[in-house]
Amino acid sequence: MPRALPVPIRQTILACSQQGQDVATIADQMHLSRRTVQNLLRRFRLRPDALTPSYHTRTPPPHPLLPAVLRCRQDHPTWGAQLIRVHLQGQPPGTDLPSARTLQLWLHKAGLAPAPAGRKVASRPRAEAPHDVWQIDAVEQLPLADGRQVSWLRLTDECSGAFLQTRVSPPAVLDRGERRLGPRAVA
Repeated sequence: MPRALPVPIRQTILACSQQGQDVATIADQMHLSRRTVQNLLRRFRLRPDALTPSYHTRTPPPHPLLPAVLRCRQDHPTWGAQLIRVHLQGQPPGTDLPSARTLQLWLHKAGLAPAPAGRKVASRPRAEAPHDVWQIDAVEQLPLADGRQVSWLRLTDECSGAFLQTRVSPPAVLDRGERRLGPRAVA
């Protein structure tokens, strides 16, 4: 619904009409559509108290969960609206739980939005000296150009990035391909 015209503009339209100006002239002077002016003048004729808007222009009372939402964001600044909504699902039965988008709007209006993007990554300090921390990476059954498959296990030093050891293990074939060892067998 469009915004109601302010009372001073309504008073000016009524005064211009009482001075004998037609609808087109009033609409051009006030930069309004002719239909708006016609509707207001008709309302003035039918009801003398039509200077005030007929529908409510006040804001609705705040939602009962608004303080809890704001408190959640202040206590947990990295939580997004959806996570706050999940946290609020434990409220007493009968409490109307607003959508995540509504929570985003509330947080934005309160100046508490947006939360940082992405998940928070648990970080640990990187190794500062060689051989403090080793990383183990594995590749299984990687097809080669000739059709064979190979697997390997690689040991890497975190600090320097150096490859410490790589063990390549193609699947072993016994008796000219008649039997294959299982995936846990060592050739």
